[in-house]
Amino acid sequence: MYSRMPVTEAVKHSESIFKILKNAEQEVINYYGSYFQPYWIVIQRTTPGKTSADTSIGWHMDDNPREMIKLCVYLHDVGESNGAFRAFSLRHSQRILLKGFRSDSSPARLKSQAIAYKHLLKYPQSLKVLEGP
Repeated sequence: MYSRMPVTEAVKHSESIFKILKNAEQEVINYYGSYFQPYWIVIQRTTPGKTSADTSIGWHMDDNPREMIKLCVYLHDVGESNGAFRAFSLRHSQRILLKGFRSDSSPARLKSQAIAYKHLLKYPQSLKVLEGP
């Protein structure tokens, strides 16, 4: 379950977030060969609880333009058991899409969860869990 952090609390973290972005600036410039600018920053709190698969907690595809990078900064250590980011490899994501997976609406996302879970059962190694401090 996730919720937006209260503004007063989010402001406390904003300095740290900009420091992280500043520290990564040269690597991003070198990788893309151009400057960048933060477009949108959202701070949210994720807590254990029931969620619906039609939210961003359920399996979904991000369809951002290649020029846009989505960056997640965790304020606490994360592991497989406490909210680490999970993603299928690009190759396996393409396979899932070919099987009819869609997440562009709540009904489509709900209907497609079974496709992702079946793929995960058949190819457990295709799931990448990004754990770390």
